[in-house]
Amino acid sequence: MPATGRSTGGERREPRPGACRHKEAYPRMKLKICMLIARFAPVKGGMEMQTLRLSKALIAREHDVFVVTARLKGLRPYEEYGKLPVHRTFAYGSGIISSLFFCLSSFIFLIKNRARFDIIHIQLASSHAVTGIIAAKLLRKKFVLQLGASREYGDVGTSGKTLVGRLKLRFIRRFTGLFLVLNDEMVRELLDIGIPDEKIVKIPIGVDVNEYKPVDGAEKERLKTALKLPFKKIVIFIARLEPQKAADNLLKAWKMVRSAGKDVNLVIAGGGCQEGYLKKLSTELGLDDSVTFVGPVENTAVYLQASDIFVLPSLAEGLAIILLEAMSAAKPIVATRVGGTDELIRNNFNGLTVEPGNVEALAEGISKLLNDPELSAALAGQARGTIINGYSLEAATSICEDVYKTRI
Repeated sequence: MPATGRSTGGERREPRPGACRHKEAYPRMKLKICMLIARFAPVKGGMEMQTLRLSKALIAREHDVFVVTARLKGLRPYEEYGKLPVHRTFAYGSGIISSLFFCLSSFIFLIKNRARFDIIHIQLASSHAVTGIIAAKLLRKKFVLQLGASREYGDVGTSGKTLVGRLKLRFIRRFTGLFLVLNDEMVRELLDIGIPDEKIVKIPIGVDVNEYKPVDGAEKERLKTALKLPFKKIVIFIARLEPQKAADNLLKAWKMVRSAGKDVNLVIAGGGCQEGYLKKLSTELGLDDSVTFVGPVENTAVYLQASDIFVLPSLAEGLAIILLEAMSAAKPIVATRVGGTDELIRNNFNGLTVEPGNVEALAEGISKLLNDPELSAALAGQARGTIINGYSLEAATSICEDVYKTRI
C-alpha cells in the first residue's frame, strides 16, 4: 500500500502520483538502489542513457546507487562511470540463451549482495524483470518496474506476440506493485491488460539543460569544422538504426526535399542492424551527395548544436531522450505522433508533428522549416522553454526520488 505523506499543516494525505513535493516535506534519508537493466553503457539506447543520468543524479543527492547488467562481449565485469558502480554479470551466447544466463547470474548477484540495496529499479519488462521481481519478493525488498515504449515495439506489444511473453506479462501483472511509464499511451496499454490505475505512475525523463543548450552561429561553424560536417544547413537524425526508428522513411522523404533543389545536408548518426540497408537505400535514391552517415556518436550535444533541424520519424516510442535533448538545444523539430512525442510536442507551437509512416507529410514538415526561418526560430525557442519548465534533470530526479520514498 502506498506510503502516506504529511502536509505542512500536519494533516495526513495521499501524495499525488508522480508529484514532486518540496524537499522539506519529508526528512532527508539515504536510499540504497539497485538499477537492474539488461543492457547498459557503453550501449547508447534511450533507456540506457536515462538510467545512467538518473543514477548519477541520485548519487549527487548522496544516495547509494549501483547498476547490475549483462556482461556483453569485450566488456569488463566491473567498472565505474564517475561514481556509479556497474556490475556486469555472466551472459553467454545470444538471444534467449544469453537472456537465461543473465537472469540466473543477476539473481545470484542480487542474493549475495542483498545488504547493498533496499530498492530494485527494474528497467523494461524483459525476462530479467521476472528475476528482479522474484529476488525482491524473496528478500523483502521494494521494487518498481519501468517500461520503455508503447505500440508494437513496446514492453506490452512485444510480450503479447509469443506464449512465453504472455506468460511473463501475466506474472509481472500479478506481482508488480508499481509501474513507471513515460506517456499516456503506455498508461492505456497497462489499463487494457488489467493493471489498476493506482499502480501506474507517469514520470518524466530528465535532460541536463546546461549541457544541451543553444549556441551562436560562430560556435556552430566551429563545431561543424571539428566534427567534419558539411558547411550547409544540416538536418540531423540521431537514433539507433533499427526498424522502429524508420530512418528509411526519412531517406524517402529526403528525396522529396532534395527534389526541390535545396542545398542542404542530412546527417544520420547512429548504428544498428539497418546501417547497411540504409546506406544502400541512400545510394539507390541518388542521395549520396546530400546524406552523411557518421555512425554512433559519443557526444550528442555537439552534433545537435552543429545542426539546424532535428527529425525523428519513429513508428513507436516511449519518450525519446534524444528528442528532449534536441528541444533543450533549441532545435526546431519534425517528429511523428507516437507515444510521449504526441504529448510533448504541440504542433506548430514547439515543433511540428506528422503521422507515423507518412513520408509525404514528413518531407513537407522538413521543407516548411527550411523555408521559414522565423517559424523555425519560434518553434526552437518554445521547445527549449518546454524542457526547462518540465523536463530538467533536476525536476525528473526529484519526482523519481519522491516515488521511491512515498509510493513503494
